[in-house]
Amino acid sequence: MKKTVALLLSILMIATMIPFTAVTVFAEGEVVTISGDKTISGDSSMIDIDSDATVTLDSAVVTGTGRSAIFVKKNAKVTFVLQGESVVTGDGRENQFSCGIEVEQGSSVTFEGDGTLRVTGGFWGAGIGSYGTTTNIPYEQRRNVGEITINSGTIIAQAGRRGSGIGSGYHVNGNKITINGGKVYAYGRECGAGIGTGYGTSGGAYNEAAVGEYDCGTIIINGGEVYASANYVENIENFDYSDLAALNANDGESFAAGIGGGYGSSASDIQINGGKVFALGSCGGAGIGAGRGTSKVYQFNRELYCANVRICGDAEVTAVTASSRSGEMDGGGAAIGAGRGTYDCANIEILDNAKVTAISASKAPAIGVSTGSAPYKNKPTDDPKTYPRTESITIGDNVTLYAVSMGEYAVDKNAKSLSISDEYFGSSDRYFF
Repeated sequence: MKKTVALLLSILMIATMIPFTAVTVFAEGEVVTISGDKTISGDSSMIDIDSDATVTLDSAVVTGTGRSAIFVKKNAKVTFVLQGESVVTGDGRENQFSCGIEVEQGSSVTFEGDGTLRVTGGFWGAGIGSYGTTTNIPYEQRRNVGEITINSGTIIAQAGRRGSGIGSGYHVNGNKITINGGKVYAYGRECGAGIGTGYGTSGGAYNEAAVGEYDCGTIIINGGEVYASANYVENIENFDYSDLAALNANDGESFAAGIGGGYGSSASDIQINGGKVFALGSCGGAGIGAGRGTSKVYQFNRELYCANVRICGDAEVTAVTASSRSGEMDGGGAAIGAGRGTYDCANIEILDNAKVTAISASKAPAIGVSTGSAPYKNKPTDDPKTYPRTESITIGDNVTLYAVSMGEYAVDKNAKSLSISDEYFGSSDRYFF
């Protein structure tokens, strides 16, 4: 008996010397609130996080039922540490408005670690960010998504219907997305951008909204590898942008930018300061910049619908845009700048040692604004001054730039302000290198 007691005491003493990690495994169908640091491993319930916390996702599987799988709320600042391969999925069933990871306005999430996260949005929702609403919300009542930062790890984010891969859902503004490192794959769906906003407003300008009243907010890329597309592309790292048939087949009627605005959404602040970036827009959306707009002039909010894109530092950027849904060569958006059917507001800077490839598989310029379906009533075909014109284009002396368009100019020569060295011009204005 004494030997048994002594043995038990010895085991207890050893156990108290081993560091303890909180590993929580929940029953299916539950919603559990986390208010401190936790490790989630294996199959898990849906999760609410309502206070500052570090949450380790260690090969976790979290699936939303009637809501987002993970919900960060009440101004919580949450760091997700990725270990192994985790899968987080919103509820994609009809009217089950949800995200994979929902970030409430006022809250923020940061991703780090060396693991992988596969995250998918639910109905009208982003993979990471916010879900949306079927009915347009008046401008003064709209909410933004919370802030999203990615420092490391591998993130594969796919939107639900009409959402962005990373950013906002249907009829929701963006806020701030920062990517400092890691490897990021982001895919929009049904008029949502890969990174930025979901479906904003249609060419019919839903209810009281005008095109441009939704915006992607601020998107900053400082490092890492980023692959973003307006729709899912298998093996996107090896996408052959020189294959026009494959490029236009990827169209998918998405109407959105790879990075920036969804359909009818603008892109007021995109900054790419470093890293390797590939962005694919489709069906009139820019590769990097604003989504497709409308040809109806009275449905634009000109003050809000503007694409501002700055690429600098040692960034390596490839931006590609496909043609319109019917393959019309005059219906595409710019590779960098604004989508088709826009006003003339785009400010584009390419500076420092940036290396940029911009490909437009339509008559839109690779850099600038699209001239297709311009929102001007009775525009004369013989006067280019009445067409949409880029506000400003600045290209620095040390930039490496390769731009190609199927249209007249690779870089919009009709920009109101054009600062560029003659040394960049190739054998044709359609080819710019």
